[in-house]
Amino acid sequence: MNTIEKALSKQKKLADIHPYHDEKNLKSHKTQVTKDNVKPTKNIFDELASKQTESEIDLSTVQANINEESKAEKKVSKKITLDLDNMNSFGYLVPNHNNENLNEEYRQIKRPLLNNIKGKSAHPIKNANVIQVTSSVQSEGKSFTAVNLALSFAIEMDFNVLLVDADTIKASVSNTLFDKKELGLNDYLSGDIKELSELMFSTNIPKLSILPAGSRHKYSTELLNSENMDKLISEFSERYDNRIVIFDSPPLLQTNDARILSQKVGQVVFVVEQNKTEQNVVQNAIAILDPNIVIGVVMNKSLSSSHSGYYGYYGYGYGSSK
Repeated sequence: MNTIEKALSKQKKLADIHPYHDEKNLKSHKTQVTKDNVKPTKNIFDELASKQTESEIDLSTVQANINEESKAEKKVSKKITLDLDNMNSFGYLVPNHNNENLNEEYRQIKRPLLNNIKGKSAHPIKNANVIQVTSSVQSEGKSFTAVNLALSFAIEMDFNVLLVDADTIKASVSNTLFDKKELGLNDYLSGDIKELSELMFSTNIPKLSILPAGSRHKYSTELLNSENMDKLISEFSERYDNRIVIFDSPPLLQTNDARILSQKVGQVVFVVEQNKTEQNVVQNAIAILDPNIVIGVVMNKSLSSSHSGYYGYYGYGYGSSK
């Protein structure tokens, strides 16, 4: 075999071992690899960029959800821890304290109120779940009664309770239960605070919340008689069918606030101190109220009560003031 033949034979063997050695075959293979096996470099980076963008959107959404949850948590986390032992020492009806006599007395007081709330009265009562606690004059125990009535309602299985300090001048409930002055009802009615939830406090007593009286205001009477107050009463009455609202209001004979409030609520609990409040004073106070309004009468500080303490309750009369 001459030199030329040897060279051709060697080239043929190389072509058999490496089919791409041939220029034509090499070009064909490059085309096949590009089309079938490898994506263009530009498309790969586009895909990675797309995935990165999607990842950033997801993270942004998650962060937004976290922020919203944080805001919601902040709204509901406004809480006051009541000193239950101290309250018990002053005769308040706090949970897990042995005061069965007082508990029974408040069961008698709240039962007619609950029947009206549940629609068991002879005639339908508008805003029946909105209850005002008042008296003729100060120092008859109306604020004490309002707090204990709220505590008693809070142990009911089917209801949550909101205690509102509407005695914005004296603010007995707020001063008793809070360590410092808090914004409250007046600040909402005046429009200084837009969201009621910013002013309400949950407590360490399940199902009991408190709305303080708030800042002193020279037009407190006008605030109670405002459209904002009407909307608030409607919201309390209609928005939550399992909520009972207790308003501790000023005495009837000392301000116009109590009279205005009594025109908006569904039921009135009228507190009378036994052996102190004169009959004509009670009659004058009740005469201020709408003659068609439902009134419950609590005889407070009765020594003839089954409860031997200073804060006994003698009985409960219920019906119209007619």
